[in-house]
Amino acid sequence: MLKPAIFFCISKSQREEPSQLFVRVVDARQEIDLRIGASFTRFQTMLLKDRFSIDSTGDKERSRVISYGPCQFPTLGLIVERYWEIQAHEPEEFWTINCSHESEDGLATKAENKYVMFYNLFIGFFSLIC
Repeated sequence: MLKPAIFFCISKSQREEPSQLFVRVVDARQEIDLRIGASFTRFQTMLLKDRFSIDSTGDKERSRVISYGPCQFPTLGLIVERYWEIQAHEPEEFWTINCSHESEDGLATKAENKYVMFYNLFIGFFSLIC
């Protein structure tokens, strides 16, 4: 019997036997998605074939389908939500920390990872305690 893997986290110690309830739920969801997708794809294609020059007679130039997939809408929602977040972004001022120490051996510098940035408040606090 084939058993799908369930990963709640990526670690060897977290592997476990799959719950048959989850397996049946996933199988049912896949079956429903397939049936709904096939039905609505056919329905949309037949309903909208004249508006988009779609022909179901076999002419290769016009034989296209208008696909429907239940998982496409949540994915589109995520994409639109992220787009709105990017559009609404307000730039903020960030600071980086660069340290240097001069000794008889020369000058040693330590620059934080260039991708690590700090808020101005943190830098002010840091400068007070140093």
